[in-house]
Amino acid sequence: MLEIEDEKVEPGTILQEIQPGYFLKDRLLRPSFVAIAKKKITETDENKEKIKFWDLVEKQLTPIYQTQRIKNYEQSNRNRSWNY
Repeated sequence: MLEIEDEKVEPGTILQEIQPGYFLKDRLLRPSFVAIAKKKITETDENKEKIKFWDLVEKQLTPIYQTQRIKNYEQSNRNRSWNY
């Protein structure tokens, strides 16, 4: 299923059938792959502020998480025995 933003039609309306589905008697063999309409999201000032806030948090925390992952990796390699 593919969602396409469209203001002209009601959300959930099938806009296009990309790949047809198949039935064998009353049994579904393959469902159709369709594109449906979804409501266009308008960003309000409040949403923009939330997005800016979380972008800032992510930028600040990413280096901390990366260094922690490196430390964990190094510790896990020290604890392994390489006896063959």
